[in-house]
Amino acid sequence: MRGLKKERISGMFECSLLPDGTYRIDALSDRATKGSIVIPEGVSEIGYKAFWRCEGITAVKIPEGVSVLGEYAFVGCSSLKKIKLPSSVTEIRDGAFCNCSSLVELSIPKGVSSVSDFTFSGCEALKKVNLHSEVKSVGYESFKGCASLEQIELPEKMTRIGWKAFNGCNKLKSITIPETVSDVGETVFTDCSALEHVYCKRAAPSFGWARNWAEGSNAEIHWGAN
Repeated sequence: MRGLKKERISGMFECSLLPDGTYRIDALSDRATKGSIVIPEGVSEIGYKAFWRCEGITAVKIPEGVSVLGEYAFVGCSSLKKIKLPSSVTEIRDGAFCNCSSLVELSIPKGVSSVSDFTFSGCEALKKVNLHSEVKSVGYESFKGCASLEQIELPEKMTRIGWKAFNGCNKLKSITIPETVSDVGETVFTDCSALEHVYCKRAAPSFGWARNWAEGSNAEIHWGAN
C-alpha cells in the first residue's frame, strides 16, 4: 500500500493509517523493548516483520479488531512466552511465529482457516497448539522443529497437510489424520523420533498423497482407524 500516511501510536509503534481509518503496525519503535507490550485499540493489522527479532518481549496483548498477522510478524521473538489471539483474527500469514523459541501454547481462533507455511517453524518450546474446527490446512514446514510438541488434534474438516509439516517434532507420539484429508505432502513426519502411531481414518491414501509422505518415520500406519 504505497502512499499510506505514516504515524506513531503510543510512542511505541510505527504505523500506517489504512483507508478504513484503522492502523497497521509496521514496527516497534525500539526493538530493544523488554517485557509485556499492549497493542492499542484501533489497530487492524500487524504488518510484515513488525516485531522482527524483538528478543526482549515476553508477552503480547492483542485487542479485538486485529484481523491480520502479517508475514513473519513475530519472527525471532525468542523470549515471547505468552500471546492470546482475539476472535477477530482471520488471517495468520507465513512464518508469523517462526523461531519464537519460548512460546509454549497457542490457540488458533475460529475465523482462521489455515496454518500457513512456516507459522511455528523453530518454536522449540511449543507443547500444544489448539486448532479450531474450521482449520482446513497446515502448510509447508508449519511445525518444523517444534521439538516439545506433545499433542495436536487435526480438525475433522482438514483437507491438506503440507510438505515437511511436522519434521523434527520428536516428542509427538501419535497423531490422527482425518478422513477428509486429500492432500498430503512429502516427508511429513521425518525426524519424529518418538512417533509410534499414525492413525489414518481413510481406508487408503488418495491420489493427492505423496508416495513418500511417511518416509523418515518409524511409526506404524493404521488405515481405516476409527
